[in-house]
Parts: sequence; C-alpha cells; structure tokens
Amino acid sequence: MLASVVLVSTRGVRSLNPHYFRPPWPIFSKAKGWRKRGPTIHERHQLPGQDREFPELSPKFKKENPKELHHYTGTQPVGFVDPITGEFVHVEEMYPELVVPDLRGFRLRPYVSYRTDFEIEK
Repeated sequence: MLASVVLVSTRGVRSLNPHYFRPPWPIFSKAKGWRKRGPTIHERHQLPGQDREFPELSPKFKKENPKELHHYTGTQPVGFVDPITGEFVHVEEMYPELVVPDLRGFRLRPYVSYRTDFEIEK
C-alpha cells in the first residue's frame, strides 16, 4: 500500500503589522519610570507558597488553610473551650483593658510646618 502525501507549497505575503506579533506578556509603552518594559507581575498570578509572597493566613487563600485556622483573626481569645462540655468559658481577667490618658485641660495645637511664616504662630 502506497501512501502519497501531497505537499502544496504556497507563497504568502507576510504582514509586518505589530498586531500579529504580540508578546506573551503585557507591555505598556507608558510604564512607570524609564526602561520599565517587559513582563509585568500581577498579584493575582502569584501563589501563596512561592517565595512567601502572601502570608499563609491571607483571606485570599482561605480555602487552602487548615480547618482550625478558617476563622482565625489574629486576636487573643477572651476565654477558653471547656474540654468536658465543649462550651466557650469567658474569663474576666482575659478581657483587654484600654489605658487612655486623661486629656482634659490639655490644649491641642494644630501642626504647623516650619516653612510657614512666623506670623502665623503668634
């Protein structure tokens, strides 16, 4: 059995329009700074494990975190979970206290730059 492959050579016209020669990355002619052409790095293309671009507990990648960290907020709890009943027990000593100075009788002045005239400060 003899298979014949017919090769038809055609001659086409190649266009030098830059639309047909697009680079594989976005290039912006008006980029930030001088000579800043080339591949741009977008935040959505980066993964959490590569070079630690994002922390492990980033809300962007919450599904890939362990289950015990799904509702982690970074704040200290104000109690503990009772191992027998499984209920959360509030402890008064664990509540945070805000210590704020008393500013009554204290005259707050607005910030004035040193480049202004001295007449304003009088």
